Amino acid sequence: PNAAFFGKGAELSLTATEHVRALARTISGRELTARIVVETDSSPPDSEFTSNWELTQAQAIVILRQMIDAGLSPIQISAVAYSDSRSIPEDPGSDFGHLNRHVEIVISPAGVS
Repeated sequence: PNAAFFGKGAELSLTATEHVRALARTISGRELTARIVVETDSSPPDSEFTSNWELTQAQAIVILRQMIDAGLSPIQISAVAYSDSRSIPEDPGSDFGHLNRHVEIVISPAGVS
């Protein structure tokens, strides 16, 4: 399971929220940028979303807002949602789809993309 979000929705867990906000405070005011990357598996999202594209975009925005609310400047952050377009192929009936559901926050020096 994705420890950052509950199910296949866009509600960030309390632990993930704390980590994301701490990271934002750590890099705020430094010559660094954060790039949020969200991917998921091919299973359908919760009913609030019509596609995995909408799901991963919503998840990325939730993290982005938490980081900005914690003090990170909007010019230091970007977000990318890949949906299930880069997922590892899953065997039918396997229980490894959770490996495709993940969030990466890539920290780079400012000016490096």
